[in-house]
Amino acid sequence: MKHEDAYDKAIELIVKDPKHNICEITWWVGWGYTLKCWTVSDDEPTKFGGGFGWHVLFFSELLFKWKKHVPLRG
Repeated sequence: MKHEDAYDKAIELIVKDPKHNICEITWWVGWGYTLKCWTVSDDEPTKFGGGFGWHVLFFSELLFKWKKHVPLRG
């Protein structure tokens, strides 16, 4: 996936429900970009894992339900 396409698709999904949608864009050496998006619940905070590659989390700074649980935020 192209870098621009990953960002555009992430933003498109997040604006549909900024309180609950979050996306992760990962760049893999030799492979390129991947996009993973999911919807979180109101009941339990999302757990964030680690992994290889370069990761960027996209979410609404203003509205995302669990923004205080996002690692390395701020």
